[in-house]
Formats: sequence, C-alpha cells, structure tokens
Amino acid sequence: MSISNLESLCESILARRLPDASGPGVQVVVVSSDQCLYRGARGLANLLGPPASSDVTTNHVANLYSLTKFFTACCILKLVENGELDLSTQVRDILPEWQEQLLIND
Repeated sequence: MSISNLESLCESILARRLPDASGPGVQVVVVSSDQCLYRGARGLANLLGPPASSDVTTNHVANLYSLTKFFTACCILKLVENGELDLSTQVRDILPEWQEQLLIND
C-alpha cells in the first residue's frame, strides 16, 4: 500500500468514526520499523474548559494513565506470539535489576 493510499484510508476511517469531529479528540499514528507512515488527529482537545472548541492536533500531548498497562500487555503477547518470550518467563531474567520473583503472567 502506498503512503498516499494509507493516508486516504486513515483519513476515511477517522471521518467515518468521528463524522462531526465535535467529540473527544483522537490521535492516530501508524509506524513501521522506524518510519512514521501517518499522523492524524480529529475531534476536540478540551471538552470541559477554555477553550472548549479547540481542535486536537498531532502535536497535543495526551495523558495515557493506565493505558500503558494495556499497551505493555499487547506488546508482551506479541512477543509470545512471535516465540520471543514465554508467559512463564521471570521478569528478573529480562530485567536483572528486578530481584523480586515475578512472572510475566503475574
């Protein structure tokens, strides 16, 4: 798929999912290896306070809070799927400075 086709596809998905762009903002980034293939944003940056109507951009900083746990779990499961990691691997085998007896699936 060409970059322009990817951009069109991403823009189409964003427009379809957020047709009026008046809801909470989203940012989308598509990366392959070390290359950023697409960056896009749609929706509002701030629904509650001034300015309530500013659009989110690809330069806005987003607080991820507990989403990092979800992201980490997805990455671990991808490594398991690729045969690069086992769920029974002890964390200290990967991070020796962690001496506690934790397993990946703990």
